[in-house]
Amino acid sequence: MLIEAVTAKMASVLEPCYRLSTADGHRKWNIQPESIVRVGDRAFVKLARSAHGFASLVFHKCPQVPQPVPKGYSLTTSLGYSELVARRNREDQVAQLAKAEASVPALFRGKCVVSAKVQRKTHKEMSELRQSPDVITLKLDGVEDSEGNTQSVDVARPAHTLDDLMVPLADIDSVLKYFQQSGFSAQQQKRKRPDRDGVWHRKDKDGSDVFLKAVKKQGCVKATKKFKTEQEAIEYAGVSEGSSDSDGLDPAHEGDVPDQDVDEPTNEE
Repeated sequence: MLIEAVTAKMASVLEPCYRLSTADGHRKWNIQPESIVRVGDRAFVKLARSAHGFASLVFHKCPQVPQPVPKGYSLTTSLGYSELVARRNREDQVAQLAKAEASVPALFRGKCVVSAKVQRKTHKEMSELRQSPDVITLKLDGVEDSEGNTQSVDVARPAHTLDDLMVPLADIDSVLKYFQQSGFSAQQQKRKRPDRDGVWHRKDKDGSDVFLKAVKKQGCVKATKKFKTEQEAIEYAGVSEGSSDSDGLDPAHEGDVPDQDVDEPTNEE
């Protein structure tokens, strides 16, 4: 992959930015200055989950991506992207819990339990963390260096679990290879419109696939019912008479019936 250093005119000021292109030059990505964060002496780049920008480089001539690439096909379909985000968030939670335990006075250590819940950050704290992030090192399973060792990549510590990945610009080629070989799944693409017959595909808290369907409880209160398979959800046509977990209703999703609009990807060139 070719990386070029170029300049962009932003508000009458020339700002440094980069242009990435495939080896054949058929796909290019102009990285805007706001997508670059300096961490020490390295430039980290934000990899948005859009259908443009870095996604166009990942999908180019990739045998695991349907050709021609469907409209709106974005990095939300990337299994490798989802895996790195999940591992990044786990590592971050472990580090935050360890920090919380270390802050407990020695007199009380072992006598009190540190909550497993991570304290929410303020908008100011999140903004500061995104501008000056720490890094977490993750292995890129299946991607090897010239000596046959599994490569690793530093990712920026997230301010929020939903933050996009940020990786060093120098390691972008290894990340691209990891995404391409990890595969893609159109089911991962987030849509607010029902996928089929009023059924929404989602990930449960444990990471397993679940299917949700809008139902009514007593008193015509809207809720959602959780199913393990899509077919079960499609065939269900009854009205629930109760609200206990035994009937499959998920209290966490009560009244959480997705909107009917498609969640369009963000354009980022």
